[in-house]
Amino acid sequence: MLTFVSLHNFFSFAKASEVPLSPGLNVLVGINGSGKSNFIKALRLLYEGISGDGLRNLIQLEWGGYDQVSHARRNGLGDIRLQFTFPPNPGTGSWYRAEGSPVYGITISAATDGTFRLSERITLKNTKDASETLLFESKAGKGLVRSASGALRDLTEAPYAEASARQMELRFRYMPEDGLHPLLCGLRRAIQQFGFYGFFNTSFSSPARRPAPAAGNHAGRLSHDGENMAQVLHSMRAFAPDAFAHLETFLRRISPNFQQLVFSEAGEKVRVRFVEKHLSHSVSARHISDGTLRYLLYLSIFLNPGRGLAVCIDEPESGLHPDMLHSLSEAMQQAAGEGTQLILATHSPLLLNSFELDDLLIFDKNSENQTLVHTVNGDDFSSLTGLSLPGQLWLSGHLGGKRW
Repeated sequence: MLTFVSLHNFFSFAKASEVPLSPGLNVLVGINGSGKSNFIKALRLLYEGISGDGLRNLIQLEWGGYDQVSHARRNGLGDIRLQFTFPPNPGTGSWYRAEGSPVYGITISAATDGTFRLSERITLKNTKDASETLLFESKAGKGLVRSASGALRDLTEAPYAEASARQMELRFRYMPEDGLHPLLCGLRRAIQQFGFYGFFNTSFSSPARRPAPAAGNHAGRLSHDGENMAQVLHSMRAFAPDAFAHLETFLRRISPNFQQLVFSEAGEKVRVRFVEKHLSHSVSARHISDGTLRYLLYLSIFLNPGRGLAVCIDEPESGLHPDMLHSLSEAMQQAAGEGTQLILATHSPLLLNSFELDDLLIFDKNSENQTLVHTVNGDDFSSLTGLSLPGQLWLSGHLGGKRW
């Protein structure tokens, strides 16, 4: 999905940092405040700008404005610059083949009225000679876009510049697909398949415990708050029965009394229920334990064929019993093996022990309070005796990602 992300002047990332990503598992490791969540925020900015609630809502309302997003260095660092490099042909289908990787650059500049302005540039970087072909460019409503025929044409300024609020949104978001270059269409579809998850609310009145609309068709991926969990599971049973049966086997591994999931329907709503041994009736998801519900939510992400091309998740170990973590990592590895890029931040040595050193991205802060990211591999620690698992190496301080 993504091969590199470059960040400059974005939260704790000060000077330009290029972070490599693997197509499968990417495990972010570091102390609190080292920048793991800020890295995920950069990916969320791209998603919200293209497919979510928009950047004005994200930056101005949720994050508190430009000055809260840019690095708080005393002498300033200029504009915020983010660059996302994708593998060739993301989401374009088998009929089109590009000779290079799409690179989407976003620049965010402070405006005098306390808001911000955007500029965008999408290029195709040739894999052979590193030359670049312009696909899309926009600044202040003006720019160029490559059409389906391969020709560059001017963007029309008027529809974009009518409202000042619209100038705080990515222009690429609003480009009509008709007549657009197939690589641009595929790129936008790929970005729309990001999923983001943090700590799930599992209180008695939480969205995940409520009934959801019955699945008349494929429900797609789990919502960020788990509100559509019952719908996702109902859809899996109807349209992906093998995946649903596999999910039930994961539940049996952590609950020996569990037998199967069933659904009760009332009107247009459906509720998940647990059938367990030695009980005279099924138990509604409204009354299962917090940990079991949280585990089921994660299975609804990783074992769901409709989870999308990329999943970003922050501290999935939170609220789970330690004996759930190994099977949870197996579900993650299965999703990665089926083509979903996973980017997860964790503080759990037990969860880390289920992964390989090559899966890890180590986050540190330098003496100037700036995030630094580095990778490791097994050869770096071949001389150590008695320490081999990633969680052990992290706890012992050999990996970095620790306090001074």
